[in-house]
Amino acid sequence: MYEEQFHIPPGPDDPVQIFVSYAHDDNSVPPGLEPEKGFVAVLISHLEYILTRRGHPRPKIWWDQRRIDKADRFDNIIQEAIKRSSLLLVVMSTNWLSRPWCRRELELFAKRQDSTEHMVLVRANHVEPAEHPGELQNIQGYDFFSLDDWREPGNERFFVDQGEICDKLFTKHVSELGSVVWRRASNVRRKIVPPQPPPPLAPASGAKISPLREPRTIYLAKPAPDTAVVYDRIANDLMREGYQVVPPIGENIPAESAARALQFVDSALESAEASIHLLGDKPGYKPDELDHIVPLQLARAGERAKLRPTNPNGARFTRIVWAPKSPEDDCRFPAATLREPITVLDRFDHHCEGDQLYGDVFSAFQSYLKRELERRVPPSRTESIEQESSGSRIYVWHRKDDREFARKVRKWLRDHDAEAILPGNDEDPDRDKLHRQNLADCSAVFLCWAQATDVWAKMSASQLRSWRDLGRKERFSVRGLVLGPPPGESKSEDDMPLPSEIDEVLDLSHDNQLMLDRLQQLLDRSRVSHVR
Repeated sequence: MYEEQFHIPPGPDDPVQIFVSYAHDDNSVPPGLEPEKGFVAVLISHLEYILTRRGHPRPKIWWDQRRIDKADRFDNIIQEAIKRSSLLLVVMSTNWLSRPWCRRELELFAKRQDSTEHMVLVRANHVEPAEHPGELQNIQGYDFFSLDDWREPGNERFFVDQGEICDKLFTKHVSELGSVVWRRASNVRRKIVPPQPPPPLAPASGAKISPLREPRTIYLAKPAPDTAVVYDRIANDLMREGYQVVPPIGENIPAESAARALQFVDSALESAEASIHLLGDKPGYKPDELDHIVPLQLARAGERAKLRPTNPNGARFTRIVWAPKSPEDDCRFPAATLREPITVLDRFDHHCEGDQLYGDVFSAFQSYLKRELERRVPPSRTESIEQESSGSRIYVWHRKDDREFARKVRKWLRDHDAEAILPGNDEDPDRDKLHRQNLADCSAVFLCWAQATDVWAKMSASQLRSWRDLGRKERFSVRGLVLGPPPGESKSEDDMPLPSEIDEVLDLSHDNQLMLDRLQQLLDRSRVSHVR
């Protein structure tokens, strides 16, 4: 009889072991191909490569390559491997569901405490969620196939077929899978051997050392089905940029307990400096006695935003919401007309002060998100030496059409103890001379673009490309582009000035209430000078 208490954690010098539960038919190959060309073999070989590149602590993958017939016993080799494995990778398929010993592997692993946190799910072909075993119901998993527009089982387009990788999404998904597995193995290792803090470095004589920066953590809200593909793309982008994504990508919000669901969401939010929410049409599944997951996460993030906590770099916690105006290939929802982002948000939760609300196409949102996260910290990611410059002067540059908008920006800056300067009167003959002087003398420039044309914005930004040509002694601390209402196609990502001309873009074009507090981070950056 197999023992109930069977898990043997790895020793201090042992690798963390991953047990792969799969049906051998999912590793079959056409006649004439080598065995290592099967789907499971290709998946594991790529996963081992990614884990090798990740380095210490390098987990070990265990998978049984023998053929076990239905009549064979569930032997001691399998039992011992499960006993010594800390993570379970299930390759779900219709074949897997029909194999009693595959289900037995899951049942044995699930007996241990908090087993769901140590399970990862891969789907080799389409299995309806309702058919998943109960232990796997709340695990999001990774699909290694795509369906046609009718989403009919049997019409899957496999990422690995006939021994060949035939879809570039295979590489993307296996990379994300490798990251999740490696992080979970690292968590197992940390519980066994807690990391020791490195000894402090002695500063060189007279040198000013910037404080060590904590890893930046972003809460990426668990999606409803209609935004799941977009969720994967955002998660991949964030990890590629070096952010830590919480909650873990392969884990879903517990559905069976309200207390566990809230603890799952709140503990992840507590470590994050911002939350990202992707709003399609669906609210997602509903945990026990709670709201659906999409409004639930918005509400919990909104409560955290009200506390106005700051991250180690001084940026306040905020919600970043993407509510696209129309459906896209990767985000499908019914829409007879264009949606208003604020109206979409109101369907799921109320608007909070400081919300970053975006309704443009996904590609533009990706670029916006990258800028938004980068501007939340002072531009010192290269550990440059910094010093505050309280005497900074900001040139609020605008065209005549946008004088009212620019004056509101200047008033906000002055209310926050900044010296802000507007251009001279349009009819004054010395206006151009004053303009050149402001560009040469002011420490920062905020280019205000609301009613003016995109041609004016691009021509103006091009003047900021070379600080030496302006007669300056040093670079601008920041060249900011502030977009005001109304929104328009000319203000999309594709029509923005070049990065060599503008450092930061602050998009207020969709904000009819002009919540100018978002200028704070541009102001903070304008007050930082760099030794170059």
